Amino acid sequence: MKRALLLVVTAAIFAAIPGAAVARTPVLGSHHLPGATGFGHQRPRTVYLGGDPSGIVCRIRWLTWGRSIAVGIGVAENPVPDVAHGYWTPAVIIASDLRHSSYRGLTWTLPTRSTHSAPCHI
Repeated sequence: MKRALLLVVTAAIFAAIPGAAVARTPVLGSHHLPGATGFGHQRPRTVYLGGDPSGIVCRIRWLTWGRSIAVGIGVAENPVPDVAHGYWTPAVIIASDLRHSSYRGLTWTLPTRSTHSAPCHI
């Protein structure tokens, strides 16, 4: 419970960072990896880099979008001890480096251990 609260507080702090809104609603980059999902779209619910499950964040709810930094909360796999035996956990996803109506930077953090079953379908 404390870790879930920490996740929400962390996301709220990032959401409160001021930034000028852009004239056109931005998209999340324009990634061209085979099997990638979510790139080139506004407020994607799933971001997947393609490949193994450690490159996916799903069930994303964006708290901010259109400012210099976009912040969302979703679910991602923590590949510990390895991808085959990882676990699903809440994640904070941050899109940054907004240029020409496109976010060019993307990071996510996995602050908690969880026992969720696989919520994403790859």
